[in-house]
Amino acid sequence: MPISTNRIIRLSFRTSGGKAAGITLSNPKQGLTKEVVQNVMDTILAKNAFITASGELVGIKDIKITDTVTEDLYDPLEP
Repeated sequence: MPISTNRIIRLSFRTSGGKAAGITLSNPKQGLTKEVVQNVMDTILAKNAFITASGELVGIKDIKITDTVTEDLYDPLEP
């Protein structure tokens, strides 16, 4: 049974409406630092690149990189 790995980075922002909004990207570059990602997020904020249902992005809330490993234990027979 195959094993697959997946890595994502989630950039979370605060909105002008007091809610959170996020951008999730697959397969981020290895070795990213907090400073590099914060600079990217600051650029997104400065350029007002996205508007959400709860308003403009106004601040950084969180940054997370998540790695998952999936082991497929069952493959159904194809008809």
